[in-house]
Amino acid sequence: LYQIFRPILGQAKPDDDMKAKLSVTVDVSLVAFLDSLPGKTRSAKLEQALRQYRKIQEDLQLREELAAYVEDDDERREREAWEHTVSEAMWRD
Repeated sequence: LYQIFRPILGQAKPDDDMKAKLSVTVDVSLVAFLDSLPGKTRSAKLEQALRQYRKIQEDLQLREELAAYVEDDDERREREAWEHTVSEAMWRD
């Protein structure tokens, strides 16, 4: 879902080896939490946490898009026909 475009180097994959250095100031309890996570460095731990957060956000976006989907009459009839067929097949000997 997410693509990173680098104007100088061309298109890059989201999880490629290109890194950007950042400096952040966070609450000490978040630092303690970060330090409790598995991993060799804070950078690696933070990167993994951000990847997981991104994955969750992508999943939520997909769920929202699927929830917004409205089937038309033809799709509804087809789904109902399949449900009926499956239901009948379950009770046959």
